[in-house]
Amino acid sequence: MKTKHFVPVVMLLAACGGKQQTAQNDTAADSLRTDTIQTADTAKADTIPFATARYEYKEKNSVTLEVQYPTNCEPALMRAICKYICETVDEDYNGDVTDVQNLLDSYGKKEQRNMEEALKENPDPDAVCERELQIVKAHETDKFVTLEYEDMAYYGGANPSNKTWGMTFSKSDGRRFGPNMMKSADDPEVQKMLKEGIRENFAYTNDGESIMPSDEELCENLSLPDGASIMHLPLPQRPPYFTSEGLKFTYQTYEIASGATGPVVFTVPYSKVKKILNPTGAQMVE
Repeated sequence: MKTKHFVPVVMLLAACGGKQQTAQNDTAADSLRTDTIQTADTAKADTIPFATARYEYKEKNSVTLEVQYPTNCEPALMRAICKYICETVDEDYNGDVTDVQNLLDSYGKKEQRNMEEALKENPDPDAVCERELQIVKAHETDKFVTLEYEDMAYYGGANPSNKTWGMTFSKSDGRRFGPNMMKSADDPEVQKMLKEGIRENFAYTNDGESIMPSDEELCENLSLPDGASIMHLPLPQRPPYFTSEGLKFTYQTYEIASGATGPVVFTVPYSKVKKILNPTGAQMVE
């Protein structure tokens, strides 16, 4: 039985099959729409206005994309964010990176074709394909803005593929937050916070009391890459990003644990985060 997980900002649904049209345009089987969004954040004078671009195709298969993107900010920042969106949605896109609607239109139709081809290989006449992708503005301060991404893809297997991550951009120049703004992964404080955060994901209850696993129990629950150990933990493959609560780390499913565990996620609160940032990273949260 497949379980879907959707995210509230940018959605991409892709499905294989059918001839039913859901767009308002009776001559097209896809729906394209761009809206300006007003949120509590965008109502503030020091925040960046964002718009929403959408692509939706629903027949037997379905593809839905929904992306929030900046509409009025410093050119370097706008281009940096739009370039990231293009890389994340379709790394082969070669159009104008600031034309997000064109990006979704192009990629959505490509996904439709991919799904139709995938179904030709599937002997199950009832098989369907679905794709959902969301990118949303999740948090903003006077120093940075953060986007969150979630992607669900189902091509007729036992379970859908679910991925989620985020990216923080410096408002001053559009730089992406990454490991280069943190202390080394070998730094004792970084290793301590990685272990504490990962350990929280494997807490269990005994007689109504929440118990944190021992190092030995934690080791038994992890499937670490070669060269890693609970004494030398790797950073997630995707960089951490700032949210309203702190610096969020996300290990994707299978990255450091079994598929049954799912993603391993934790947030280092702002009260502790400066301990693991270098001077450049610390400037973003001062």
